[in-house]
Amino acid sequence: MAAAGVPLAEIGPMLDADAARFGAALADVERQLTERIDELVARRATLQRLADSDRALLPDRACVVLDRMSGLGFGPDYVAAQREALVLARALVPEGFDGFLTDDPRIEELATAIADRYLANPALLGDHASR
Repeated sequence: MAAAGVPLAEIGPMLDADAARFGAALADVERQLTERIDELVARRATLQRLADSDRALLPDRACVVLDRMSGLGFGPDYVAAQREALVLARALVPEGFDGFLTDDPRIEELATAIADRYLANPALLGDHASR
């Protein structure tokens, strides 16, 4: 019982209880364990968000943009600089930041055209692609 999380002070009275009280006590211990597990899962999620600072500081759409940059050939230093710029922009102009990242059908077309151009001509990136 102790290994299951029942406090030692409660084990004796539980063993002396009738079947109904014993069952109710076990159900209460299970409820407490479930609450504790939920609390620990929430804490772990908070730690993961803090460890992955992009997710803590930027909306998902901004993180997707940053994630795609590496796949397009931008170096880690360049991507880090863009991350810092986005965090700064969000801090300085929070009310306009979400509008900055809203979907506009022209953005995908423009992004594809720019990516195609840079992928076809890597020299246009300067030394950003090699970092």
